[in-house]
Amino acid sequence: MRKLFVLAVVAGLFVASLAAPASADVPIEFDEMVVFDSVNACTGEAHVVTLEFHIKMHQHKHNTVLVVDSEASTSDGFSGVGHEMLVVNENVEKATANFVVSNPDTDQAYTVKINVLFFELGPPIVENFTISCIRG
Repeated sequence: MRKLFVLAVVAGLFVASLAAPASADVPIEFDEMVVFDSVNACTGEAHVVTLEFHIKMHQHKHNTVLVVDSEASTSDGFSGVGHEMLVVNENVEKATANFVVSNPDTDQAYTVKINVLFFELGPPIVENFTISCIRG
């Protein structure tokens, strides 16, 4: 489940990072969507997660900042919001994501938090990745 979520967030942010010309100084906005299978942190059951991203991207010289507001929904009735940020410069990329989703019918909720560092060489470093059932 963790690998799928990491891949979905990273894929969405990577697609977003390629969407604007390198010389753009004016922030641009666009939307993306990712759908993937996962496991509910509160129930342990399989479900389908849909993440809809509204991306604001600002580039200046060798720096890019993406601020992403997200809506999450699942096939088992959970929904919520998330906030991600991706900062890119010539040396490193850093992505952070925080989501809270809940199901009012079952009074269950869970959070997803992740920090990822990307370097020019080597694999990404995932820091502080947690999926926690906070009610249920």
